[in-house]
Amino acid sequence: MKFIFFIALSLFSFTLMAQGPSVDATRASNFLNTVGTQGANFGSSSLIRNPSRTIQGSVHLFDDWSNRGVAVVSPEQSISIQNINFNVQRNTLESKLNRDSIFTFNASRLEKITVNNHTFKHMYFPIKKGTRLLEVIGSAKNIAIYKDYEIDVKEGNPNPMRGALKDKFIIRDYYYIQNGEDFKKFKLRKKAILKVMGDKATAVKAFADINKLSFSKEEDVSKIFNHYDSL
Repeated sequence: MKFIFFIALSLFSFTLMAQGPSVDATRASNFLNTVGTQGANFGSSSLIRNPSRTIQGSVHLFDDWSNRGVAVVSPEQSISIQNINFNVQRNTLESKLNRDSIFTFNASRLEKITVNNHTFKHMYFPIKKGTRLLEVIGSAKNIAIYKDYEIDVKEGNPNPMRGALKDKFIIRDYYYIQNGEDFKKFKLRKKAILKVMGDKATAVKAFADINKLSFSKEEDVSKIFNHYDSL
């Protein structure tokens, strides 16, 4: 049990979210001591303070923290996680411990992590020329569709007659298809998906028609890819 607990702790870096100038440094120190000398291999501690200006909305993908996840370390090892969310601004997965502290996953140490049926994978993303957490929409042996999340700040208008007064976070998402080593932007459309499935397209279309699956719904696209991969 202690060994499993140590693995779970080692997979996170610790972050404190300060409400003001005082920070519970003792808690951070105790945590790092618990992890031990190997902790640095899995992340580093950092401090987050409230922004100097108020921005409406959230940098997190899910509305609240009442989410469950499963982190897959290896085919033989997985860890159940509670209070988890995806930070779009930082492109990280985080688990909330209490009102002012969170764990930040070091995703490079995980094969994948699933949150509320959303599966995220840490991988090299040539579009942005670096590693990134992407959501897996559909995956097969040679092709896959991913979703990338980005965040913008919509500036408020000082004139209340012309719009919102405060700035607001806007989360946007984009689909990409990986075909071999090639990545490009993609749209969930029947014609586009069937085109990349080559000589299996007819069988895939028949499967989708029989099961009344939509090529524009993520959950259905995942099922379509699973069937394609089985052919």
